[in-house]
Amino acid sequence: MSATPITPAQAQQQARELLAKRAELGPAWLDWVAAQLFACPSQQHARAIRRALQALMQG
Repeated sequence: MSATPITPAQAQQQARELLAKRAELGPAWLDWVAAQLFACPSQQHARAIRRALQALMQG
């Protein structure tokens, strides 16, 4: 069974949700994000979210 592809809008939304937790989690945030990405249903899903997160963090 393959995972449903993620749309760019879904990836951006999930990335915004991850970024919103940054202040709350402090130094543990990066490990938490890694765990969230590892739990994604596919590598493509995780890559899309990671790219969206990078774009948000770079401005």
